[in-house]
Amino acid sequence: PLKFASDDFAKFHGDRYRDFSDNWVQVVADSPVERLDVTGFQASGEEKADKDLWQVWQMNGLDGDSQLGFLGAVNSARSFVLVWGDPDDEDTPIVTFEDAAQCIVAYEPGSRVRRRAGLKRWQDGNVDYATLYLPDQLWKFERPLSRQDKSPQMADVDDAMRLWLPPGAE
Repeated sequence: PLKFASDDFAKFHGDRYRDFSDNWVQVVADSPVERLDVTGFQASGEEKADKDLWQVWQMNGLDGDSQLGFLGAVNSARSFVLVWGDPDDEDTPIVTFEDAAQCIVAYEPGSRVRRRAGLKRWQDGNVDYATLYLPDQLWKFERPLSRQDKSPQMADVDDAMRLWLPPGAE
């Protein structure tokens, strides 16, 4: 039923729209995102935009990629950005927007700002990967994906038996 239709609308149109339905999810999510444009960065207490931060933004192609990050924030109520050193250019970090379904951050107890660790987990081919980011360490893990044709109970058993291992370890 058209929940948004007024009594007058329903009376005038009768059963014309009885089986009508439409998916507005993408339109609703895209609407605020298409109105967002980053035009610069201004640090707190500063009166001018920071040219170095803008150069990092531009060098990483974030004008285009930022729309993906903003859409992720609208859909998932959060967005993750990974900032990492570039061995080819020590002055310009690599910045990427990450899928919120693949990332999680652990915070210090009692703080919503001080980060304790970050984890990114994703699948590629038949392998499950995870990278754990600690303040002074980086850990990488991988494991084979379980077969998808098993019952949920057997898949749970397989998951419990499989261990995360560093790449190349057996």
